[in-house]
Amino acid sequence: MSGKHTSVVQAALLVQHLYDYGMRHAVVCPGSRNAPIIHALVAHGGWELSSVIDERNAGFQALGISLGLGIKPAMVVTTSGTAALNLASAMAEADLMNLPLFAITADRPKEWIGQQDNQAIVQSNIFQPYVRYSAEFLQSKNQDFSWFNAQKLAEAWIASQTPRRGPVHLNIPIAEPFYSPLEQALLLPKASKIELPIASSHNVTEAKRELLGKKILVVAGQSLDYHSEIFSAWQSLPQAFVFSERLANLPSMEGWNSEGACMDLELNAAKAPDLVIYFGGPVVSKRMKLFLKRLDVPFWTIGSGFFPKTYEKIDRYFVADVNEWMAAMLPEKENSSFNSVWMEENIVANEVETWEEKGIYRKIFPFLTADWIHWGNSGVIRYALDLPFTGKKEWGNRGASGIDGSLSTAVGTASLGESVDLVIGDISFGYNANGLWQEKGNLPLRIWVINNGGGKIFSSLEGPKRFEEALPYQETPHPFSIQKVAEAFGAEYHRVASSEEWAMFSSSFNFSKRERFQVIELVG
Repeated sequence: MSGKHTSVVQAALLVQHLYDYGMRHAVVCPGSRNAPIIHALVAHGGWELSSVIDERNAGFQALGISLGLGIKPAMVVTTSGTAALNLASAMAEADLMNLPLFAITADRPKEWIGQQDNQAIVQSNIFQPYVRYSAEFLQSKNQDFSWFNAQKLAEAWIASQTPRRGPVHLNIPIAEPFYSPLEQALLLPKASKIELPIASSHNVTEAKRELLGKKILVVAGQSLDYHSEIFSAWQSLPQAFVFSERLANLPSMEGWNSEGACMDLELNAAKAPDLVIYFGGPVVSKRMKLFLKRLDVPFWTIGSGFFPKTYEKIDRYFVADVNEWMAAMLPEKENSSFNSVWMEENIVANEVETWEEKGIYRKIFPFLTADWIHWGNSGVIRYALDLPFTGKKEWGNRGASGIDGSLSTAVGTASLGESVDLVIGDISFGYNANGLWQEKGNLPLRIWVINNGGGKIFSSLEGPKRFEEALPYQETPHPFSIQKVAEAFGAEYHRVASSEEWAMFSSSFNFSKRERFQVIELVG
């Protein structure tokens, strides 16, 4: 009976129960301590597996898979020691963006922690501030703890889904032998059936009555969950305006330019609402954030139990599904100019003909034709705000990440078979280059690298410009070659450095061909 208690059997429990709950995708980092989990995944036969050697990039790739699946769980598996710590960036991003990422970290047996055993660190609760749930498997040579470990798996699954989706961490102490047979896995307890709560209708009669006669500003933050028909109905109201940036993914706002509408916020008193309703992630626009923080009007927010004071005030909380609540609260049309005032100030900039950074974005924009558009951070997402909406699925890691993980997140989404255009800066590309280290080089991913010579957003800001002697340390000029990095990982590479070169390239390049990684360097 001793075989019933082995690490191999407990790894099989982990793999089978997560599969039974509905998980199908795992990003695996090579290692020895996590070998039983890897073998269990392979032996199961029902998992889609990716092998990524760099744990930091592996975490973001699993995050991108979760994203591409429609915000469904995916897991990343590491060996013990600092390998586990490398997942911290992805876990923090998943926390703030409400993505159900499972971190599965193999560990040394408890008795070897603190004994100068190699790759043995304290791994229990290492992601505690950033996870919805953290637990550790129990293991004994003489006692079967399968029932306890099965309970931890059920609790982790529930915590990743409700009341607010997010990451969880399961630490799995694994003792040798790593490679014993799996026959005893047949004795595993079955996974519990989990019924997650379904949001119920909310009594909104009283709240809806309070909307009468008010100018209503609806601020839809970053999300992939909005039902566009509901927000189209709100946008059709003369007394309401739905403010959303491209990362809100509202096709009803196609052709609208959010940054153009923010240009006169401080001067145009007609844009001030009587009520703000907000939900989702934060907006990118600094002008809009400052405008909202200065308003002295009631703020209502909707969510599933997490209510950050993004704009420094909340007067009323509604625990509800956003789409259900907005549908139930839709008021009748009233005579008002509020919507038209916001729309008339929405000026989409004309095409910029010069080959400089803003002009480069406008030139490549019509050629971003993939199923997904992923945007890097820093200057990239800010220039993107000045472009009209596309109606495509768009994403940027706007939770905890700076330049960290953008490339690997896009790789994760592309690994599901949907095409992805990633627009990224040169520093971010170099920092995340290991994300290209893939067993498969035929992913439908096209990477547009805006090479301005190193973090030039800082020289465009008033604060850093006043301290020119510090700029070389903020902008990070770099010596590396985008071409050599791309080709080292087997990517198809192209370079464009002027308007004339772009005219030739855009007229001859086959943009519909996406048979393997492509890197297009745009030097400006």
